[in-house]
Amino acid sequence: GGMAPMNAPSSAMPGQPGNAYFFVHSSDYLWSPGSYKDVFAKLMSVRIADEIEVTNASGTPFLYVVTGMKVVGPKDLSVLAQGDGTKKLLTLQTSYPLGTAFKRFIVTAEFAPYARQ
Repeated sequence: GGMAPMNAPSSAMPGQPGNAYFFVHSSDYLWSPGSYKDVFAKLMSVRIADEIEVTNASGTPFLYVVTGMKVVGPKDLSVLAQGDGTKKLLTLQTSYPLGTAFKRFIVTAEFAPYARQ
C-alpha cells in the first residue's frame, strides 16, 4: 500500500519561512491499495491559484496557494531549494507517471496568510 507523506528533513515546517517540502513515493503498482498514494494522485489535477491546506504536527492548519506545476527528473534537487528566507513556500512531490519512479511531479505553492484563515 501507500506510505504517509514525508517532510524532507532539511526543509521548513508548514507556516515557517523557507520551503516545506513533502513527498510520497507512489512507485508501487497502481492497483495496490493505499490511501496516501491516492491523495497525492490528486496532485495531477491541481491548477494555478488552487488552495492547499496542510497541518503541522500539532494539527494547526496552514493555507497555501498553488503557484506552479512541473515534471522533473529524479536527480533534480533544485526543488528542495529553501529560497531566500523571505517567503513561506510549499512543495509537494509524487512519482510521475503515477505508479512509476521515472520522474517527479512537483506542485509549488506560497503561503496565503489572508485566505480563509
